[in-house]
Amino acid sequence: FLSLQVINPLKEWVRGQPNPEGYILGHFRLLERNNPSLDAAYGPMQQRYQQIKQTTDSIGAQVVIIMVPSSAQVCSPDQLPYYPRHVDVHDSSRFDLEKPQQLTQQIAESLTIPFFDLRPALRAEPGGCPYQPYNMHWLPEGHVVAAGYIKDILMTLRLGGF
Repeated sequence: FLSLQVINPLKEWVRGQPNPEGYILGHFRLLERNNPSLDAAYGPMQQRYQQIKQTTDSIGAQVVIIMVPSSAQVCSPDQLPYYPRHVDVHDSSRFDLEKPQQLTQQIAESLTIPFFDLRPALRAEPGGCPYQPYNMHWLPEGHVVAAGYIKDILMTLRLGGF
């Protein structure tokens, strides 16, 4: 508790470096423009999705990709107590807030898999930030918003809209 709540925030303030726990909780590494691990994952991800699509096609089912965003893609620094100081996700020289979704959408399009992004729905949540303030999970309101959005997607797919 002391490390998470006192020592690490103090180090962050004194050293001017992001709090590592907050960096992890907000998935900031996945949003870094020059993240080689995200680029390296593209091929294996595409292969896995292709296997999934082949399986669903073989049984007459349909696969859908619904992209869950990181809290840093939805909430502002003042809404997340763990948001690291000295980190500006809007610094386009360091971060690309679209990259995870763009890479996944490229894969989805190449395999003709419907792709949906939860960011707009979660950003529109009336209470503000739908993420828990001390971890990366959704608040109950976030689950309600996501469930409603996914229900609408599935109903549209069922009715032949995609």
